[in-house]
Amino acid sequence: MGKYKECENEKFINPYTFVPLEEKCTRSKYNQSVNKQRNHKTGWIECELETLTPLFIPNTTNDKTFDKFSNQPQEIPKEMKSYDFFSYQDLEEKINPDPPINPIIPGSEIRGMLRSYFEILTNSCLRNLDDKILSKSYPFPHEIPIRLYKQKKKWKIQLCERSGINNKKHQYKIEDEGREIPIKHTGDKTKIIKDRKITLFKIVAPLERFKEDCLKGWLHFTGSIKNNKGRNLKHFDSVFIPIQKPTKKINQEIFYRIHSLTQQEISRIKTSLVKNVQLSIEEINNNEEHNRIYRNYLNLSNENDSYLAYLSIISYTDTDGQEQKYFYCFPSQIGRWMFKKDPSSLINNYIACSRINDLCYACELFGFISNELKESKKSLIRVSDAILYCSESTGKNIFHRPVILPELASPKPNAAEFYIDYNMDTQPDIWNYDFAAKWNYHDLIACDNYDPKIRGRKVYWHQKIEKPLKETNEITDRNIGVRCLKPKIKFQFRIYFNDISLSDLKRLLYLITFPFEKNKNEVIGFKLGMGKPLGLGSVALKVGALKFREINLFKNSITYKIIEDKRILKDLANETNPEVLLGCSKKNLRILTRIMNFSNAFSPKDVQYPNNCDDRE
Repeated sequence: MGKYKECENEKFINPYTFVPLEEKCTRSKYNQSVNKQRNHKTGWIECELETLTPLFIPNTTNDKTFDKFSNQPQEIPKEMKSYDFFSYQDLEEKINPDPPINPIIPGSEIRGMLRSYFEILTNSCLRNLDDKILSKSYPFPHEIPIRLYKQKKKWKIQLCERSGINNKKHQYKIEDEGREIPIKHTGDKTKIIKDRKITLFKIVAPLERFKEDCLKGWLHFTGSIKNNKGRNLKHFDSVFIPIQKPTKKINQEIFYRIHSLTQQEISRIKTSLVKNVQLSIEEINNNEEHNRIYRNYLNLSNENDSYLAYLSIISYTDTDGQEQKYFYCFPSQIGRWMFKKDPSSLINNYIACSRINDLCYACELFGFISNELKESKKSLIRVSDAILYCSESTGKNIFHRPVILPELASPKPNAAEFYIDYNMDTQPDIWNYDFAAKWNYHDLIACDNYDPKIRGRKVYWHQKIEKPLKETNEITDRNIGVRCLKPKIKFQFRIYFNDISLSDLKRLLYLITFPFEKNKNEVIGFKLGMGKPLGLGSVALKVGALKFREINLFKNSITYKIIEDKRILKDLANETNPEVLLGCSKKNLRILTRIMNFSNAFSPKDVQYPNNCDDRE
């Protein structure tokens, strides 16, 4: 069997990078009653948005808009979705429509983009992190077969060895998972399957169970692998056989570690198994046969019932000298490791704002809702939809032809190798939210003094592309068809602000103009819309005018004035210590400037996600 070869000299640049967190989030003592007495401003900012690369915002009124593409294959999968660029037009049941005459960039899209960059610029809280359980599939070789059962109202663990039985020579069904069966060695005893030596057993008649050469085992189904004709390609199911002393596979250290587990630790193992099964059924596994097996695990209550699983125990000494012990239990041999920690547990002082009198600059300006404490604050700004700057620039000349993009996916924070960093002298072979470890031949040795930190806030690199990248491989229903806007197309929109402090206004204007260490010919770009990893969505912002609304009461009459202000923008351009206004360090300001500077944009040939080339020994 061929083995994959590690390409040590191959390098890649991820489409994204991170702006590191600082020691703590910048927060201010916001006082609503005091702030109303200050000289706050109301008005709007007239803005211009120009596309630097192709841009795509989907019109979701029709998810089957196109059946013809510039890179159309012989056949398009029926379930593949395709969208036109966003407009106010309802495209339901329309196929291959003309390009929208009046394309729109929704204000909600622009507002979300502004908030994301504003949070980085002002060292604000990490609002979008959740406490969702993360998991990852690791084919670790030292997973221990166990039988988990309840006896006299206490959970117990039986150490086992896993062997095989011919699935053509028994009539048991999936519903018999965990059933006790009498077995004995076959005549051959072992069989080589894919370079592995497997001990084979056969099921004997119930009356033979009392013979000396008979053993007790528990039946474990691993599901089937079927070819295109529906034939099961797997010839063996598994049988778990209890062991009473250390063996070659279960050494003395593991044997006594399992037998010394407390009731509390066994309960944690049971909880890990149940959560793993629930995740498999609800989010991962679309195989109904496997799910029928897994559903048996959700009733861990019956006395003497057998629930067969695989257990891994990781323990190490943390930076405080305390032993950390993690239990991972799976219903299958290549299971998903349910991490006990998540990104939100590693952010320390950057947890989302929850009190109105202790807000970061982003929550103060854009608003927040705290479900936990039932506190909230409305947003002080409103962003209008962006419309084309010139009515002449409409129609086909501003759009690319519909194209099928390479496959995209949502961010994967469970890829901890990219999302977290470690503060250690030694280089681990793997690291995640719970532990770091090195391979020692066929075993995994946890590293002590592991203190994981998230790398920071995710930001996508700019890429210099004129046309959207096309899918060159086989088209599947996971691909998507789009019609992108071309570069150098200008839109206009407004940001309305109401009762805003001068400091908040300056921070918002600084983000849009971004004068920090920028030459006249350099362009600061933002990322907007779909396809950011593919280089889509780079846009530039520009302030056209800043206008204040003034209302005065004089001699029983109200005067209403609109006043344009140019002084604030000039002052920001000459600001020598912007980090004082913004609340971030000059180091992070330089990092963000480097990322957003479109003059530093990569060639799309240099940027890609890591992939597995089929390069075998």
